[in-house]
Amino acid sequence: AVQRQNSSNKVMPDSLSKYYWMDIAQPDVQTFLLAIYKEMQANYNIKGLNIDYMRYPHHKFEESYGFSENIRSAYKKQFKIDPYDIKPSDDPQEWERWEAWLRKRENDFVDQLHAQSKELNPKFMMTATPEPGPEAGLISDWKEDIDGVIPQAYGHDFNSIQKTVQDSKKLMPKGSMYYTGIYSFYHHLDEMANVNDVASAKHGTSGVNMFAFGQASAPAVDALGKGPWRNKAVNPGEEPLLATENVLKEMGNKLIPDYIRQGAVEKRKGKELQKIVKKLRRTIQKKPSESNKDFELLLEQIDISAKQNKLNNDVANRMKEHLQEANEWVNYALTKQK
Repeated sequence: AVQRQNSSNKVMPDSLSKYYWMDIAQPDVQTFLLAIYKEMQANYNIKGLNIDYMRYPHHKFEESYGFSENIRSAYKKQFKIDPYDIKPSDDPQEWERWEAWLRKRENDFVDQLHAQSKELNPKFMMTATPEPGPEAGLISDWKEDIDGVIPQAYGHDFNSIQKTVQDSKKLMPKGSMYYTGIYSFYHHLDEMANVNDVASAKHGTSGVNMFAFGQASAPAVDALGKGPWRNKAVNPGEEPLLATENVLKEMGNKLIPDYIRQGAVEKRKGKELQKIVKKLRRTIQKKPSESNKDFELLLEQIDISAKQNKLNNDVANRMKEHLQEANEWVNYALTKQK
């Protein structure tokens, strides 16, 4: 890929990052990448694909991308103007049309990748890790093509991490799977800071994506293994119904009995809730498409129990949070994995 300021048209590294970028708008590049992804999916036991840096870098005018001879020629053939002659200061509308043209080609590639991946395996999960800034703001362009988003919440406190996640959620349709990307390992944080970051990142999402395991310290991994990662997990994006069943099994067989023993729920009411949870599990196993009404019944009974002071309010809210998340996983299975 060639920057505007590169008048030589020779291959050169990015003026800021010193990376070399592939010219994603070129059909030959798209064909090449699709072949690589197809080989990976067909020949190796991978469950999904996360796309990162899938757009041209967003730089200021002189350092912007898309000025290789092939791209310029294709645009000129369609619009009778060389992109190199377009300046946002002279003709903002023409510049916007040029940017939209490049963006459509980026989006067309992601659409092709989605079609290819789902044809090979309907359950194959496609996610995107948009870079903070313009790329993150364009994530909704891919709402029909990706199953989940991993917003790069590169902060170290609850509010900053959650702001990044919530801002991204506003751009995607309800039911999209969300994981939070954090870089605690990369920053070599101590054990407690890693645990705090993971707890903050997990809130309101289906999991945490750590960048990057190559920088993980043994004490940090040990602390996470004894804390938030102490239980074996099922990835909801890969097996949403199994993940839902595990949550319900844990709730019915362990959590509610624990709450009864600790006095957080009145014994008779706890037994009633267990029966509804068991019924919901059977529905998930046999007819997940009919589970919404069972979820609604269980959530309603939790609210009633809390209002009657037969269930601790904090416990009720925690149970509702788990159930609402599990309900979203079921809907994800019915819509994204059909």
